[in-house]
Amino acid sequence: MVRLLAVLALLLTTAEPTAEDVYKALGVHDTPTDYVLLVDTSGSMAQNQRYDNVRANLRTFVGELEDRDQVTLVTFDVVPSVLHTGSPDSAVAAIDAMPAVPDGAATDIGAALEVAMTVLEGGKTGQSGAIVLITDGISAPPGASRYHDEQGPAWAALGARGRDLAARTSGYVVPVVSGESGTGQMMTVVPNTVVLPYTEGVGDFLGRLQEQVKRGNAKRALGDDAQAAVKAGWSLPADENLADTVEIGLVLESTARKMPLELRNLRVELGGVSGELRGLPDRVELAPGERRELPLRLSSTEATWKRLGQATSPARAGLKFAADADTPWRTVLERELAVRPAIPVVTAEGTWNGVLTTGVRWGYIAFAFIVLIAALVLGIVLWLRRHPPMRGVLVAIGGDTTTHRIPVHGHRRGFTFPRPERDGGLGGEFHVRGATKPVRGVPVLTFLKPNGKKGESRQCPPDGDDLDLYGVVFRHHPDERI
Repeated sequence: MVRLLAVLALLLTTAEPTAEDVYKALGVHDTPTDYVLLVDTSGSMAQNQRYDNVRANLRTFVGELEDRDQVTLVTFDVVPSVLHTGSPDSAVAAIDAMPAVPDGAATDIGAALEVAMTVLEGGKTGQSGAIVLITDGISAPPGASRYHDEQGPAWAALGARGRDLAARTSGYVVPVVSGESGTGQMMTVVPNTVVLPYTEGVGDFLGRLQEQVKRGNAKRALGDDAQAAVKAGWSLPADENLADTVEIGLVLESTARKMPLELRNLRVELGGVSGELRGLPDRVELAPGERRELPLRLSSTEATWKRLGQATSPARAGLKFAADADTPWRTVLERELAVRPAIPVVTAEGTWNGVLTTGVRWGYIAFAFIVLIAALVLGIVLWLRRHPPMRGVLVAIGGDTTTHRIPVHGHRRGFTFPRPERDGGLGGEFHVRGATKPVRGVPVLTFLKPNGKKGESRQCPPDGDDLDLYGVVFRHHPDERI
């Protein structure tokens, strides 16, 4: 649970994870390490105070270990001796109890590694192992040793035991002087052996050992996640109508056990139908082992209206999904653990089988009808605003003093008002319509000349005054009973 929460915390932050973040997510800090320290006590170690240097720096090293770790101290020359197995605190006394002077007559690295195998084989489940070989590199087992012949069955059996422990054990060679310092023998038993480069002395090596063990534990905890992948597939309903929106699912599942994965540049190719797929995100993050179904919406871009003149036919859509996959841990893994993740491109293909109904949807017809009615009503309102209705009667007196009563109900009308041609009289046609301002509905009279052109337009006064227009006197009475 703690590791999962650590991974989820990494996914929720936008900052690039650090090495400590990755170690915490892998549970490296929670995993105790069983250190088996193999210290050469042969006579060659006495040169140049090599042995004294080793003992002094071992005290510093075990003092910096965690309480949850375990230390087994083994000295070896002709035969190995287990001086201590227990906590780092109690290991200091065992270091003080080591031989004061290295005077062994042989250096049996094989026998020492056999003891280390036995210790780690009896270790606790889930505890990582670290075999630390500290020697000057002169392998000289006694003639009676089973490991005198490095091509013999004893080394082969020891190598098989080492391979059984390889999933949780790493080897570290700390050279006391420049050279291989037992590297060949160590790698025979522990293939993933790290040789710490020789610089100034064993103290410098032991100072870097803890970091190397941490990296080794992280690599083992990572396991095969560097080659993890994302499985993708489709969850597709059958017999749905593409005239409606079809809900489909894109299923993504991480095969990683501890490493988070992320997908970018998600894309889908749609074939077989004219349609579109919506809801695909730009980026997807997956916690270790997470399975997620992304809801997507598939709809046709054809005229998929139904109900009126409808026709239904089978529809078959081909779906091709692809995305680029990676891990947010890449930088840390490459820089700190020398691990280059190889996460393949994610792909998935599927076929959706359904139907497609085309035609005209009643809802769209009703909508069009409503729009038409609304446009018609709006047109009528606008027309009424421009042509207000009139009421009442026009009383017209011509040049011959003839009086005419002309009803002006409605919005407009025309009438011909004859005048005698003699004495310069004028006959012609008048048009009348309702005024929009300043007083709505007041008759506006326009004289139509004999040549068809409009003459002057005048409003009939609303207060009952006379209007003289081209020799004809008009008077408007709102009450047509007058």
